[in-house]
Amino acid sequence: MGLVKNFEHEDPFVLRGVEVPGGDPNLQVRIMAEEFRDIGTPHRDLLRMFADPFYAGLYVLHAQLGAELVENTIDEVYRDVQQVVREDDETIQRSKP
Repeated sequence: MGLVKNFEHEDPFVLRGVEVPGGDPNLQVRIMAEEFRDIGTPHRDLLRMFADPFYAGLYVLHAQLGAELVENTIDEVYRDVQQVVREDDETIQRSKP
C-alpha cells in the first residue's frame, strides 16, 4: 500500500516562479541556453522555447530583451560548442599516424 497525499489548496510544495531582483537578464539568457544545450536541446527547439509563453521564464527574457538579442546569444552559445568540437576533431586527426 503506497502513501497517498490529499490535495491541499495551500500546499507548500507547489512550484512557484518568483522574480529575484538584481539579476542580469543577458547572463540569464546565456546560462539558460548553456543549460539547455548541455542537456541536448536542439538549437531550433530552444529558439522556439524562448518565444513560447508556455516557458514563462524563457519567454519573459525574450520579451524583455527582444528576439534578436536572445537569438544572437543562443547562436553564440551553440557556436562555441561547435568550435570546441571542431578543435577536438582536428587534434584527434593530427595525433593519428
